[in-house]
Amino acid sequence: MNPVPIELPLRPSEASQVAGLIYEQVEGRHLTDDARNRLTGRVQGLGLTSLRPHFGSLEADPVHSSAYYLAVDGLAGGEPQPLLLHIAPASAPVTALFVKPMLIGRIRPGGGREAVVNAVPFGPEDTGAIETYASSLGKVFLPRAHGLRPSVRALLSTPALSGQAAFRTFHTAFKSTGRNLAALGTAQDPTLFWQAVWAAIRAGYRDGYTLGGALTPETARRFSLFTVRPEQAAAAVQQLRTLRQGEAYDLEIDLTHATSDELAPLLERLKMEGVSPQTVLLSHTCDLQQACSAVNAAGALPAFSPPHPAGELLSRLRDAASARLALILPVSGETAAPLADAIDALR
Repeated sequence: MNPVPIELPLRPSEASQVAGLIYEQVEGRHLTDDARNRLTGRVQGLGLTSLRPHFGSLEADPVHSSAYYLAVDGLAGGEPQPLLLHIAPASAPVTALFVKPMLIGRIRPGGGREAVVNAVPFGPEDTGAIETYASSLGKVFLPRAHGLRPSVRALLSTPALSGQAAFRTFHTAFKSTGRNLAALGTAQDPTLFWQAVWAAIRAGYRDGYTLGGALTPETARRFSLFTVRPEQAAAAVQQLRTLRQGEAYDLEIDLTHATSDELAPLLERLKMEGVSPQTVLLSHTCDLQQACSAVNAAGALPAFSPPHPAGELLSRLRDAASARLALILPVSGETAAPLADAIDALR
């Protein structure tokens, strides 16, 4: 364990308040999303100034049921410092999952038994800590295949900045419609993969999402959705079968340059080559009815990435696909307003 630094990123007294709230609400009970939501609602009454908790990330230690992990922002130093807190009874051993944790303090939340709070850096660049959390505490935050369900795919150039807003928007849509439309797209940079997972953890998004990008030997093992050209498809399927060893994935064929008349023969040829895509990327300027019919006959969903997803165009795409489609649009900044507008237009 690292010694207590001269200037802590958060006040131990406020960590004690958060720990007390957690023990009061969830200790000895099954940790559910309802419990996490209650914690989010009650924390407002604490008046915290040095600490911003993300209760959607709260997970119990897999070995010690009275120990918890919580993603927070430490605010005592001015700039928010993303951290992962480990809150445990003083009798429990120091976490073995994360190396060299920083001691925040020994506390007595609510005047009860003594607990110890440690912290490790947990920003979007801390890929080792993110991977450890996802593999040992919250595998639900890793992307997985979406299959033949409609989706709205947010293309994120900076998942750390836009990802949490996207996941909050997906969660709101899921609560109001019962449909999980969550999909993300990003570059093949593996660092961006872990940024997307980090955003899912901090947003507490446990409903499942697919994450797409270009196919490389490294992304093949991590991403869950891959967009390839038709001439690459057969080799891509073979590569994915070898590298993923039976783990499900989503395959998308880019046929944006094919005419509506060419689609059916192309898809039939791919089928004969053993290629069965979940989605087929089409041009929004093609004959929409004919194109969507050809894709549906091949057992896939049409996908569109319009450069300017205005309401009238979204309505035409929705009608042509009978609302069974994948819509792809860029999302940037700290708001997911375009994403919310697209979800509303496709209802």
